[in-house]
Amino acid sequence: MAESLIRDLTANGLKVGSVKHTSHDHDFDLEGTDSWRHHHAGTVATFISSPQKLICHTRELSDLKQQALMEAAFSDCDFIIWEGDQATENPIIECLWSGISPRNDGDARVIAFITDNPLDNGVKCFKFDEATKLCEFVMTRFAQNNKNWT
Repeated sequence: MAESLIRDLTANGLKVGSVKHTSHDHDFDLEGTDSWRHHHAGTVATFISSPQKLICHTRELSDLKQQALMEAAFSDCDFIIWEGDQATENPIIECLWSGISPRNDGDARVIAFITDNPLDNGVKCFKFDEATKLCEFVMTRFAQNNKNWT
């Protein structure tokens, strides 16, 4: 659903950034490339830079460094979609697949649910095929709070 929301926000002329949070280790690079070898030789941070993209892989990322990188990377974004971070203090839209109960029931950060089984808890619900309606909700919700979208 994040992909659909990103697509719809972008189609509305907004600049969108995204972060996929995961709790397990991951690699971004192809084994054997120069940047992969640099990283495995022990660099603290490795950037892959080309005219089209900039990719960063860091070790031991402090909150301060992460904040600085995020601010630089997303400085011109209207929205940032952060998927999978349960510790966020930001508003949450929670996806509930069939048979799953809300993890954050009663959590004030939850502004909407995406589910095909409507809930009766006073929080706005969208079906999985209602990405356009979700986009309209998000744009309206955040336009009320910040006229500049950022």
